[in-house]
Amino acid sequence: MIIDTDDEDLRVMLEQGQKEAEVPLSIGVPFGSLSVDSSSATPYSDATQTKKHPPNHIKRPMNAFMVWSQMERREIIKFAPDMHNAEISKQLGKRWKLLTEEQRKPYREEAERLKKLHMREYPDYKYRPRKKGKDSLKGVCERHGGRISKFIF
Repeated sequence: MIIDTDDEDLRVMLEQGQKEAEVPLSIGVPFGSLSVDSSSATPYSDATQTKKHPPNHIKRPMNAFMVWSQMERREIIKFAPDMHNAEISKQLGKRWKLLTEEQRKPYREEAERLKKLHMREYPDYKYRPRKKGKDSLKGVCERHGGRISKFIF
């Protein structure tokens, strides 16, 4: 089989019989954690380039899927700029499931590096999920034993 591509890793993967859907588009893209200055006061933010959140909000470190999907999403958008974000997300989920453990390994390693950078930047950070408030129980009626009842307005 003759495969015309400049990316050696991609060419090898395709020659080994993997379907294109199984091959990450982001192969060969350098990870952000590898380019962080060791003396930086904000190593995680530098590596992930996260600037969109409020200053008092600390985001959780990205897991392997998030690292991969962030890079892969950019590549999908290059080829299909009009694709809806929900459809891209579905495609990313399917493609991640098709990856072998060996293909996921670099993303898992990057997630570990990012976790360490996150701990350096936010040493006192502890994940505290917010509990849903009483507003989430708007449909529960106390008179009917806590059963959800329908209201017609």
